[in-house]
Amino acid sequence: MDSAQVLLRAGAVLTALWVAEDDTSSYAEGFVDVVVLADMSARGELPGYRPWLQETDRTDDARALADYLDDDLVADRPENDDPYRLSRDRADALLYAIR
Repeated sequence: MDSAQVLLRAGAVLTALWVAEDDTSSYAEGFVDVVVLADMSARGELPGYRPWLQETDRTDDARALADYLDDDLVADRPENDDPYRLSRDRADALLYAIR
């Protein structure tokens, strides 16, 4: 299954989460971030992620992806500009699709 299909299916699940948790939309937004980062990692579009996992002695899971977004990807470093911008663009697009 290609990445677009996976994201569409994830979007269907996230729509259900959004409806179930409509009073706390940040719940679904957190899942959107992890879905997008997992897809980017699978595509090899998070160049610093694997080294970060090794440096921090972390397991590649949803919590690590969320922490990577908060700890490293958003850091003000030029080499992170493109991956961060790409992750935000994709997250915004997925949020638009499921809202």
